[in-house]
Amino acid sequence: MRREFTLRVFIFLALLCATCVGQGRGSVHGTVFREAAMGLTYEFPQKFSPKVESEIPSRDQTGREHMILALWDTPARSGQPRMSFLYDTK
Repeated sequence: MRREFTLRVFIFLALLCATCVGQGRGSVHGTVFREAAMGLTYEFPQKFSPKVESEIPSRDQTGREHMILALWDTPARSGQPRMSFLYDTK
């Protein structure tokens, strides 16, 4: 019985850790961007077209700098973003 309890606690903690790690990615819902790991919430005007970090190619060779959100003029997404949010890990 003690072994079963230990196994259940271990599985619960493993699932909990996986959930917490997955929340570090930014997401856009409507016109609101949320980055849970940093506690950042930003509401942007509807005229902008957003891209989050997973959709933006990394340009920093050192891996320190992350572009967590970029906003383009709608509907064109070509060229440079109108606004971007950067995060430096150091």
